[in-house]
Amino acid sequence: MRQRLADKLLTHLSMQEPSAEMTAQRGVAAAFELSWQELDNQAQKLGCLLSIFALAPIPWYLVERCLPNQDSEDLEDVRDDYLVNLSLLQRTGEETYQLHRLIREFLSDKLEELAQADELKRGFCQAMVAVAQDIPDAPTLIDIAKVTLAIPHIEETATVYQVLVK
Repeated sequence: MRQRLADKLLTHLSMQEPSAEMTAQRGVAAAFELSWQELDNQAQKLGCLLSIFALAPIPWYLVERCLPNQDSEDLEDVRDDYLVNLSLLQRTGEETYQLHRLIREFLSDKLEELAQADELKRGFCQAMVAVAQDIPDAPTLIDIAKVTLAIPHIEETATVYQVLVK
């Protein structure tokens, strides 16, 4: 039942039709689609990658680890010029970002349409496994503080994407 509800989240009538309080003529999903169309290919790919992360603050270094062949400054430019500028991604702290639940669902649907979807998922899993392997067997408080924000994303890998972890 939970899965059926999750599947219906973005297709629910309230997501498609504007409410009486909305001044826009289109629903939320239509607004997301308009923003999606404003993104170039690189920004769409980055948005889809971000949808793989858990619904939690995302330290930017984790994103960079998922795309090791991408120039970090180029990634930051795409992040800021497109995703943050179009309010698809919110900055929650220094070098920490988060997607809204509904935007994450929308981008997750778009991820499944991408030819590189499996490649992005594998890169995410490899990066999270590498972060997990860097945690010492007897971590200190400093070690724990360094990985605290990564834990929900490591957990996402271990639960949702466990079939991709080798």
